[in-house]
Amino acid sequence: MEEKIIRSLGIDLSPGFASISYMEEKGSVPVSMSICVDDEKYMIPMLLYKKENTGEWLAGDEAGFAAENGRPENLADRIDLLFQQQEVKYIEGKEYSGETLLQEYIRILFRKARERIGFTTVNHIIVTSDSPDIRLKHLVSGLFQTLGFAKEKIHVKTHTETYVSYVLCNKREIWANDVTLFQMDENEFICQNITKRRVKNGLVIFVEEENLTGRISYNMLKTKSGREQADDILLSYLQEDYKTHIVSCVFFTGIGFYDNWYR
Repeated sequence: MEEKIIRSLGIDLSPGFASISYMEEKGSVPVSMSICVDDEKYMIPMLLYKKENTGEWLAGDEAGFAAENGRPENLADRIDLLFQQQEVKYIEGKEYSGETLLQEYIRILFRKARERIGFTTVNHIIVTSDSPDIRLKHLVSGLFQTLGFAKEKIHVKTHTETYVSYVLCNKREIWANDVTLFQMDENEFICQNITKRRVKNGLVIFVEEENLTGRISYNMLKTKSGREQADDILLSYLQEDYKTHIVSCVFFTGIGFYDNWYR
């Protein structure tokens, strides 16, 4: 088989969902991918399902579908919360820690990515989270070392770090002026704004974050009137905020922006 090397594979762990992207070579733009062959769905639910009496695990939407058509008690939901709260899940009379389940979940995502992309070697593994703690860093490092990666090739980063990296790897016109990111999940709605300042030996990057959850919540999007109200609030916020600075590009990310409410 012909060898295929990619520069990096990224796995993002957000509340309730994960996503995968990869970069083929230095300077190229990261590409998002789905783990389902016939479905370009990029948000992968934090679900695991253990198939009856086989020991095989399914992840994401495959796990949810299997639970609906099999044994619901074999489903582990919100793997991220089980890990954070150090809880356990009993399946077929066996105890599984949140750490064990999260390891298995990430292992499946890596295997699916390798199958879909077809790489034989990946030079860097990047796992991102909002606020990765030492437990997550140890889990990720230990898992990928068992898969054959050298420790220095495994990186665990915050969302803010990767946001800045992603922006700066794009064409310069993207970040000629400020860049704004709106991130909405089920729990919060935040705005991050990148500004830059030239210094003697290069650029200094600043990221300012504002929590907008008090203005627009995910629950507002469940009704037509709520979506219309959220759209008006977002428009008013942009009109006021952009009086004070010039923005080259705006990113919208998170499950809250999957529905087209923000006309």
